Amino acid sequence: MIYSLLLSYPSCYADPELESRREDIGFLALIVEASSLELACEKCRRRLIDLHDSDESFYDVFSFFLEDLVELDEVPHDAKLLHHFVPHCFGGLPSLILQTDPEGDPRICHYDLNDETNGKEIEPFLDISRDRKLARPLFKSLLRKKSRGILPEFQEMSDGDIYELYIVEGCLSSEIADLFNVTTNQVNYRRKKIDATVHEEALYDYLVDQKILQPIPFNPS
Repeated sequence: MIYSLLLSYPSCYADPELESRREDIGFLALIVEASSLELACEKCRRRLIDLHDSDESFYDVFSFFLEDLVELDEVPHDAKLLHHFVPHCFGGLPSLILQTDPEGDPRICHYDLNDETNGKEIEPFLDISRDRKLARPLFKSLLRKKSRGILPEFQEMSDGDIYELYIVEGCLSSEIADLFNVTTNQVNYRRKKIDATVHEEALYDYLVDQKILQPIPFNPS
């Protein structure tokens, strides 16, 4: 199956004229081939984490919201209207008209995953600080290397990679020890050496938590 996802993300930046922070909304579309909806979403979450880490355009983006998801049984040979984006609407805000084309086409399945919100706050499709530790891309890539017999020795791992395993991905000392077939004492020694402490992990979570970074409203009274 082919899946097309339309996502939005808040992008905060400083407005020098207003001397305040302002929030714009950006949109991006991803397309992926997968055997199921769940696998498609997992692949797209991995891609979004990669974009956040490697593309400076997403440096200050910490959450992505799913606006539309369309499933096709094959790549269409004729043009299909999957997403219709209106850049400006009332009040100058961006607006989305979500639709599939044509209606009733059996080769297209349209998912509205936000139907059951019932007025509740919509959960992000991807929250960097929450989902990175669930995805754990570095740890999983090292597991795959181990299964193929090409895992580097623990001593060969860089301080940056060890920091990433501990702080960014939230791995336990026992998990890292089992991965490299070393003792927890060896792992803890390395952890102490690079100062990957509980305090450092809390500081990292603070820095990437978008809600904490929201400015406190100014009240002149």
